[in-house]
Amino acid sequence: MSPPTEEADVWASELPSRFMKTYNNLPMKEREQTVVVLEDEPVSWKMAKREVTEETDLGADILKKLDSLDII
Repeated sequence: MSPPTEEADVWASELPSRFMKTYNNLPMKEREQTVVVLEDEPVSWKMAKREVTEETDLGADILKKLDSLDII
């Protein structure tokens, strides 16, 4: 059995629930705003939620970046 990947560790951590708690407390208009820039591309809260909900590689990167910035 291979060791868990870094992305798997992200999904098994508390980061997704911390993200959702933060997201759910945002005003509706704020969810359209850019929260982070990855690879020179702006990522809105709504896009981040979609990526996190679908557990994509981009979602894992978003969670790690938001955590490193103490946003979640």
